[in-house]
This record gives sequence, structure tokens and C-alpha cells, in this order.
Amino acid sequence: MIYIAEDEQAQRVREAQANEFGTRHRSMFRYCSAHEDSLGFIVSQDGLIRAIRRIGERVIMWENVKVFLSTEGGEHEEGTCPHCRVEVEGGCEAPTAPEAATG
Repeated sequence: MIYIAEDEQAQRVREAQANEFGTRHRSMFRYCSAHEDSLGFIVSQDGLIRAIRRIGERVIMWENVKVFLSTEGGEHEEGTCPHCRVEVEGGCEAPTAPEAATG
């Protein structure tokens, strides 16, 4: 049994069965259950992010975690990341691949 948070503090949760989720999710549920101080993240191919943490005896998952990236000046900008093509605030700070040498 896992719990899906309905709010930021997980004051309201709904029950779910771990076997309703895929291998990566179940693996992270087990890890977080065994390591109380851990915080797990699952990033899907479509860009959705879920966070998992054990609080007391409950393994809780937060869905659709929003990531904020900032520029050097601390400003947040909305845009589509050119690296992962996911709409993010502040863009992606992933390094670009080096240009292929032509010879």
C-alpha cells in the first residue's frame, strides 16, 4: 500500500496499490520504504516528475512535481527546453553536446 499526496504537506492522501505502477515506481517505493531519510524521484519520458518519500510508516508519492530552474540572476523564465522539449520555467541547464568535428 502506498499513499498519493493530495497536497504539498501530505495532510490529505489517497490510498493506492503499488502494483498499479510500473517497475521504476515499485523499485523506488521499495527503496524509500527501506531507507526512511531518502527522497526518490521518477522522471517519465513525457517529462512528468513524481517524488516519493517515507513519512512514518507510510510511503507517499507526490505527482506532477514542478521543477523551477533559474538564471544566474535568480530570475525565472518560462519556455520550452531545447534539450528535452519539455515546457519548464527557466529552461534547462543541461550542457549542449559538443559539435561533431568534420575533417
